[in-house]
Parts: sequence; structure tokens; C-alpha cells
Amino acid sequence: NRALDALRPVGSLMKPAVYLAALERPRRYTLASRLLDEPVEVENIDGSLWQPQNFDNESHGEVLLHKALALSYNQAAVRLGLDLGVDTVIDMVRRLGVERPLPAVPAIFLGAASLAPIEVAGMYQTLADDGRRSALRSIVAVTDSEGELQAHYPQKPHQAVSAASVHL
Repeated sequence: NRALDALRPVGSLMKPAVYLAALERPRRYTLASRLLDEPVEVENIDGSLWQPQNFDNESHGEVLLHKALALSYNQAAVRLGLDLGVDTVIDMVRRLGVERPLPAVPAIFLGAASLAPIEVAGMYQTLADDGRRSALRSIVAVTDSEGELQAHYPQKPHQAVSAASVHL
């Protein structure tokens, strides 16, 4: 079952978790916060350097947080993630619904993790439901030919992320 089992690198699908973690700190970050989209270097455990680039191979200088997210600027996302910390971003991904072990490295900010489609759908379902996390289900009730309820699978969402932050 490819929807449940096929792992694929998620790439920029992880960026909303970085920005949401920032927006949960409204005294520090807002949609109008200025981020630097400039070259950044991170030293790996083996001593090599990781130097993420933007898709267009350009740096865009100082940009507003909402623009950096909308235009998916890698360098701004990495700088923001480094300021927040890897553990903070991974915690947000967990709160959005991902339970699989994730690499605790800065490249996680740009999606250096492999997830199944159902896991990504779960993350985005939490975002779509104002931060309420619930199990993904396609069947919530079973009835017989007379319309009598035979089985019921109620949703039990819980507020995993601030609705105000998700709204932003």
C-alpha cells in the first residue's frame, strides 16, 4: 500500500512546520518579521559544510517572513530553523502528527526526511483543521441497507497547535 508504506523525501512540505513554530512565538515572530535570505553554512558532524541554496540560486536579502514562506526561500527557512532550534522544529512536526523518527539535523528544515503520503496528509490535515489533530479516516460510520447504524468510528480531535498561529 503505497499511501501507507512508500517513503519519499518530503522536501519543502516540511517548511510550514518551521514557520508555524516561529509564529507560535508572537513576541518574537510575526508575518511581518524580517528574515535574512542570504548564504548560510552549517558544519556537519563529519566536519563538512552544508550550504543550502534557493531554487533560483539567488539570495534575496532581507525579506518578510510571510514572503519567505510563500516563495519557499531555503536560506531564510534554514536561518529561521537554526534560530528556533532543531528540537523545536521536530517538536512541531510531531505535534502536527508525524510519529516516525526524524533526523535531528538542520537539513530537516528543508525536508531531509522521508515520510509516507499518509503522514504528510496528517500534517496538513492538522493545519487545515485549525491545529486540531485527529486520525485520518475515510469511514466514520457503517449503516445497513435500512440506514441503521452498525458501527461508528467517532473522531476525537485534540488541539495540537494554537489555532491563532495556524490561522496566520
